[in-house]
Amino acid sequence: MEFELCDGAPVMLLLGGGHSPQGLGEVGAQVPDLLPQVLQVVGEISADAFALIACHEIGHHLGGAPKYRGQWAANEGQADYFATLKCMREVFGADDNRSIIAGMNPPPVLVESCERSWGDGAAIATCIRSGMAGLSAAELMRVLTGAPPIFFDLPDPDEVGETVDSHPAAQCRLDTYSAGALCQVSSSEDLSETNPSEGTCAVERGFVVGVRPRCWYLPGAPADP
Repeated sequence: MEFELCDGAPVMLLLGGGHSPQGLGEVGAQVPDLLPQVLQVVGEISADAFALIACHEIGHHLGGAPKYRGQWAANEGQADYFATLKCMREVFGADDNRSIIAGMNPPPVLVESCERSWGDGAAIATCIRSGMAGLSAAELMRVLTGAPPIFFDLPDPDEVGETVDSHPAAQCRLDTYSAGALCQVSSSEDLSETNPSEGTCAVERGFVVGVRPRCWYLPGAPADP
């Protein structure tokens, strides 16, 4: 699979690309003021992160529930979750991921988490590669929002009272990318347009690892019609 991105595309895609009901919103309005920092990080963002950002956008169309209230598109958190839960596994599926991650320096906590979730070496490597792509993409959001440093082992402590449709904070997005990579549900298991539990690692299905983080998602909440 090939991706050809024009100048500024990684930023615009990560911020929603105008697809969402809110458009770019408050974060998008900050881009001109943050342009020097953004360009520096975009220059360092990995090719895998570009793929993840594209998967996020595909997720608005194919990611299922939860959706933006009253809208057709999967919300931002769900698009993030879809990216590593389903899409990146397909994008990376035919690659020699063990050789690819050998050239990376993944944090030990990511490696250990992937090894605990996946017993197969190829699946572990895909998990690690997806997690590293999520780290690169979330770092761009961190710069855009001026957020504190982000880490795999320091998840966002916030717990929402209802599912949030808009872009989560950078740490929360990293937590979501990580959850999707760790979820043991097959990428071939279909998602539902109305039931957020189907095709996912849902608390309602008895999962503990790989569940959507509470920093944007409220389990058991009724789907928006």
